[in-house]
Amino acid sequence: MISKWSVVLTAALLLLISCKPAEKAVETDSEVVTDNKIYGQQLILEPGVEFPKLKGGLKRVQRILDYPPEARENRIQGRVVVSFVVNKQGKAQDLKVDKGLGYGCDRAAIKAVQKASFEPATKNGKSVNFKFALPITFRLN
Repeated sequence: MISKWSVVLTAALLLLISCKPAEKAVETDSEVVTDNKIYGQQLILEPGVEFPKLKGGLKRVQRILDYPPEARENRIQGRVVVSFVVNKQGKAQDLKVDKGLGYGCDRAAIKAVQKASFEPATKNGKSVNFKFALPITFRLN
């Protein structure tokens, strides 16, 4: 059974990916698989490639996210988009903020992604590195 958060994560990822196409990587020993091309709103992956899966879903990332006191005091809300490579061991590396909020939110988003773990992407049944982007939402209650 597909969880609600898996569907939300996939929808968010497809929305992010549709903003700009990534370049296709050539297979080498240190291969990084990227999403190939985007035609309209439909994502086309290389044959045999499966996305990495966020263990615990976005809900887990939101639970481990520390809302920065400076952002809370200034009532800052919004979304930080972090791009990174999910390595063959399921850990995030080469993290970069694509869209930030400031007030400590960017740093908090990176720390949350670093604490998260993934099931690595696979290509033809073998684990591969995969470039990924994840939106982290900061919302005050």
